Amino acid sequence: MTEKQILKKLQNDEDYYGDFGKQFLSNSNIESLTTEPRQFQAPQKDGEAFVKGRYFHQLILEPEKAKDFLIFDTTSRGTNVYKNFIADNKIDYALLPSDALLIQEMVKSTLSNFKFFDLIKDPSAKYEVPAVGEIMGVKWKGKADILTDDYVIDLK
Repeated sequence: MTEKQILKKLQNDEDYYGDFGKQFLSNSNIESLTTEPRQFQAPQKDGEAFVKGRYFHQLILEPEKAKDFLIFDTTSRGTNVYKNFIADNKIDYALLPSDALLIQEMVKSTLSNFKFFDLIKDPSAKYEVPAVGEIMGVKWKGKADILTDDYVIDLK
């Protein structure tokens, strides 16, 4: 497979995060290697930071996906109804309306920063741009959230 074909395939989230993408190491692997080496490449739960970060990311870059984001209408994660919702939807963590509102406010604040807004609306801006490379014989992948002629922007 050519690099161009690999990059095209890695544009798809299912391939990037799925079996195809597992042939490459990524920034996530660095953390597990340095803090929990026995957990290297073990499946990770979709915890609070990942879910909140994904919602923030989608609201800015992929609003069509954010429309379908699971938000469970309850005030506490300690309730049985929340636990049943998690189990029924086969997920590890769900946003509550208060979480979603806070993240939406963060997005509004981020987008109201004129310099940032100008950068992400730059005519040269490309979104979700994958890259691959090799370091000391090991294949790596990464994905730039926003890539312009002058900047690489990673949303966190």
